Order: sequence, then C-alpha cells, then structure tokens
Amino acid sequence: MEDKPELYFGPKHCPIDCEVGDWSSWTSCSSSCGEGLETSSRTVEHAWFGGQKCAAGIEREKQRNCGDDLPPCPDNNILLGVVVGLVGIVACIGCCLIGMAIGRRMYKD
Repeated sequence: MEDKPELYFGPKHCPIDCEVGDWSSWTSCSSSCGEGLETSSRTVEHAWFGGQKCAAGIEREKQRNCGDDLPPCPDNNILLGVVVGLVGIVACIGCCLIGMAIGRRMYKD
C-alpha cells in the first residue's frame, strides 16, 4: 500500500465570536463647577473567522450629565468688567496726576 501525501491548506482557525467587555466605572465629572459630563467605556472585540458578529451599532462609550451637586461657575463677563473698570480708574487717576503736574508748571510763574 502506497502512502498518499496529505494536502496542507494552512492552519485551521476556529471561529471567534464578538466579545463585548463590561462598562468601566464612570469618570469623574469633567467640570469643577456648573454642569459637566461623566464617561464610561467598554471594549468591543469583533468576530474573526466566521464567528458570531457584534450587534449593529453597539456602543463603546456613553456619557451622562453631572454637576448637580457642584457650585455654579463664576460669570466670566462680570470678572472681565471689574478688571476693565479697574484699569480705567487707574488710567484716569494717571491722567489727572499728569494734568495737575503740567498745570502747576504752566501757572507757576
């Protein structure tokens, strides 16, 4: 009896199904005041070699609002107005002082 050579077609791969990991813990709030977002994510390993595919539109990340217990954020427009106002006052005082010095020189004689 003669040995027949075996045909080799490469390694046979077993099907690997889609695997969806657990959701991670929520991240800390993205803001220290007012409203922000928290994020949770998970891994999704797609199918290989004819395994069971993942459901269409599977989420890898989700978000939710946070900040209900945080203090309100300061109004930056008010802060900007205060700074501009102070600069204006300093400039006005500077002008007055210069004007007084010039006036003294002009009317000294």
